[in-house]
Amino acid sequence: MEENLKFYDVDIEYVKYLKKFDNKVPNIEYANNNKFVCGIVLNINDNKFFAPISSKINKTNPSTFIILENNKKPISSIRFSYMFPIPSIALTLKDFERTRP
Repeated sequence: MEENLKFYDVDIEYVKYLKKFDNKVPNIEYANNNKFVCGIVLNINDNKFFAPISSKINKTNPSTFIILENNKKPISSIRFSYMFPIPSIALTLKDFERTRP
């Protein structure tokens, strides 16, 4: 795993393409906000794998990592069991300042 994980938006067309071959690739596109990923979690033969961030905050399996806010309140999770490879051309570094209301 990388020393410093970063958050990224993923190109929706790339995810749609992957879903044609693997139904385990998570949905990224939602009505209000699109899901984003963290990574690089794994790098295998130059394939970089990223894990999706989820709004689910219950730890339903051992491969889910709960993200806590400063006051220790659960706010989201990283779902490592749903990692998938993403080329750098399909990634954009997440700008949290731009998405604030």
